[in-house]
Amino acid sequence: MLRQMTNDELFKQYDNDLLLRLRNTKNLSDTRKTLAHFREYLGQYPPSPELAKSFLAQFVNRKPRTLYRYVQMIKMFMKWYGEPLNDFKVRIPKSLPPYTEDSEIEQLLEVATNKKTHKKTIVCDVLFDLPPKK
Repeated sequence: MLRQMTNDELFKQYDNDLLLRLRNTKNLSDTRKTLAHFREYLGQYPPSPELAKSFLAQFVNRKPRTLYRYVQMIKMFMKWYGEPLNDFKVRIPKSLPPYTEDSEIEQLLEVATNKKTHKKTIVCDVLFDLPPKK
């Protein structure tokens, strides 16, 4: 049934599905914008995995997380359409948290142990043993 629809009808139908699934307004807006670009890219051609990959190839110079988001949006559409993109993955490199200096940790611990409340001080804010003072 979906294959007999025009692209405009198809994307309108999928937009209704998106409204039911996505609750975050920013995600909904971003997904709609990306799918609008995809619809423009397709023109009158029906969606296919090859055209989807060709569309996504435009974004290879973007940051890995951005490309990953675009891929997920198009993959969900293609899965809904009945032609999933199973052979296409984008890997996001693992990143380490920023390094925190010992002096910053000591400052944080001092503030937590000296915090005044109606119960005088709250030591339980410090979740581990304090290092010995030098």
